[in-house]
Amino acid sequence: MNIQKYMKPVFGSIFVLVGLVGCTNLEIEETDSIISTATDGGFTPVANPASSLSDLYNKVGGDFATQETMYAMSEVTTDELLIPTRGTDWGDNGIWRQLHTHTWTPAHLFIKNAWNNLNQNVFRASEIIESNPDAAVLAEAKYLRAFNMFFLMDFLVPYPLGKWMKVQKLIQGC
Repeated sequence: MNIQKYMKPVFGSIFVLVGLVGCTNLEIEETDSIISTATDGGFTPVANPASSLSDLYNKVGGDFATQETMYAMSEVTTDELLIPTRGTDWGDNGIWRQLHTHTWTPAHLFIKNAWNNLNQNVFRASEIIESNPDAAVLAEAKYLRAFNMFFLMDFLVPYPLGKWMKVQKLIQGC
């Protein structure tokens, strides 16, 4: 038939058209995000590393002191703790049952808050480390970063480690 005679030009023109449309300018339009280019590729150093470390200790202590984020992730998701729900008024729309039965989604408020708080702590500790503090502050900031990274990996594995952490292959091999 004559259909095969027309197939090559049709598919050829479709291939060329897709190739031309696929070659677009992939520049990011600055619409709703803050996009900045760092000149040195690192963090902006903090003005007072010791004061920032004190603030970080307070933030970490506050994150672990309430029942919603870290406590809920470490206790309610296991059989160590069960939140009693007595009727519809105590159930909090099922958020505690979702944690206990492992049926949560990434939009779950406690999961999202734990993720955000732990990542903020890692970032703040990294800022302190990058601002060339004295040895004691440096050691404490490295400890707090490792402490928060531990809980990120414990609660939310697989956690995407940055290129500054060389232990990713070691963790995946365990």
